[in-house]
Amino acid sequence: MNSTEAKDERARGDTAGIGTHFGLDREDATLMVSLCSGLLQEAGIDGDRFLARLEQGDDLGAALGLPAELTEFLYARAHRWFTVDRIDRAEPLFRALCVLDGEVADYWIGLGICLRMRENLNAAALAFSTAALLRPQWAVPAFHAAELAVLAGDYGKAAIFLTRFRETADSTIPDRMAAEAARMTAALELRHTSTGSVR
Repeated sequence: MNSTEAKDERARGDTAGIGTHFGLDREDATLMVSLCSGLLQEAGIDGDRFLARLEQGDDLGAALGLPAELTEFLYARAHRWFTVDRIDRAEPLFRALCVLDGEVADYWIGLGICLRMRENLNAAALAFSTAALLRPQWAVPAFHAAELAVLAGDYGKAAIFLTRFRETADSTIPDRMAAEAARMTAALELRHTSTGSVR
């Protein structure tokens, strides 16, 4: 199919791939395509090529033609700002990474931690659950979700996440994280012993 045919097909509303990518129904996806095509052209981006790549399942960064080195650079910068407690600088970079390539669980963990530190607990929980969906056998999202549940006072949910953490933890888990998970588990067990409930 040439670019003219692809454009005509999208104009008729064949935007199922893009709709799935952004969680939109066909009508909203068609509207987004019509709005984005012109804006992308004005920005010097081949809108048809961009939209075609999204329909093929490419992430946003790849569809824009951004080099992989760019996301690696952004991630390194975000991590650097995070390690010096500059959450205000790290969070926007993690957020951009999640938009550019939403399939990388590490980006969602970084964003979630920043959100938790700003006490935006609901958004942090969503970020951690996204990471868990992307990497179901990775223990890290369960650890952070357990911390959130403790902060929210939902000890039953915290216990569930800590069990998931223990079941999926492997040698890649940092010692500090494993020690903190053990401490939370012991505190919940003590609470259960003294009250008869982890709720």
